[in-house]
Amino acid sequence: MGTLMTTKWQRVFAVIGFVACALLVALADARTYAPAPLPQIKLAPVDTAPQKPAVLAKVRKLNKLARKALRSGKYEDAITQSLAAASLDLGSIAARYRLSNAYALGGKPEHGFAVLKQFQDAQETCMACFDRLARARLDHDWGAYHSDSRFIAVTETTAVVPTVEEAAASLIESVESGTIDAYASLVHPRKRVKVGGSAWTSVHSDYFTVEVAHRMFRGKKGLERGIADFRRAKLRKNKPFKCRRIWDGFMRCDVEAQRKGVAISSIDYKASGGGVFFLSAIIFSTNLGFEGTEEIMGCDDGSCLEEED
Repeated sequence: MGTLMTTKWQRVFAVIGFVACALLVALADARTYAPAPLPQIKLAPVDTAPQKPAVLAKVRKLNKLARKALRSGKYEDAITQSLAAASLDLGSIAARYRLSNAYALGGKPEHGFAVLKQFQDAQETCMACFDRLARARLDHDWGAYHSDSRFIAVTETTAVVPTVEEAAASLIESVESGTIDAYASLVHPRKRVKVGGSAWTSVHSDYFTVEVAHRMFRGKKGLERGIADFRRAKLRKNKPFKCRRIWDGFMRCDVEAQRKGVAISSIDYKASGGGVFFLSAIIFSTNLGFEGTEEIMGCDDGSCLEEED
C-alpha cells in the first residue's frame, strides 16, 4: 500500500514538474520572440493646428530639399531635412511621412516604424494620418518590410473613413454653424482648398450687379473664414444630392445647397495616395433667379493642393 501511494505521488509530482518546465520554456520563448520596443525619436506627436505662413514657407523649402535627397539616394540628408521640416511644423504630414521612408531606405527601419506609430496614434482625429498608414502598405519604399510583423503592427488602422457624401453633408452643416469638423469633412490640414470666398448681389433700379472674389484658404481655420460670409442667412432648402466621379481621382458632389442670394453649387474631392478623398474645392454660384447665373469654378485639376506628397 505504501509503495502504491509513493508511486502515485511520484507521478503527480512528475506531472507538476513537466507542466512547470513547459511554462518556463513558453515564457522564455515569449521573451525571446517578443518584438523589441520602438526607439525614441526626437519628434513630438502630430499636431495639425494652423501654422504661420513664414513657418510653412520654411517647411516647403526643407520638404523640397528632402524630396530631392530621397530621390538621389542621399538618405541621411533626407532624414536631416525631413526631421527639421517635421519639427518646425508638427502638422506637416508629408515631411513626417518622408522621414519614415528615409529611415526605411537608409537602413533604420525601426526608426521608420516609430514615425508610422505616431500616425497610428493620431488616426482617430487626423484623417491625413490614417491616409498615410494606408499609403505605406502600398508604398514600394516600404516594400521590403510589408511582411514584417513590426510594420504590420504600426500600420494597422482602426479609424472609420467618412464617405464623400457624408463629408459633403457635414460641410454643408458647417456653413450654417460656422464651425468645421475637419475629420468629418475630410479637410487635409496642410492642403489648400479653393473656395468662392465672397459672392454677393446688389439690387439697383432695374438690373443686378454681381461681384465675385476668389480666395484660397488652408485647412480648418481658413475654411471657417471662407464661409463666414455665407452664415448670415439659414439654408432655405437642401436638396438630396449625389456624388459622382468626374474623372479619375476626383469626385464631385452636386449639392445645390441654397442660401439667400447664393448657393453652394458643388463640392469637389480629390483622391490621395492612400485612397482617401480630401476636400479640394467648394464651388459657389449666385442664385438670382435668371439665366446666366455666374459660377465660381473650383480647383478641378488639383493644382491648388499646397503640400506636395
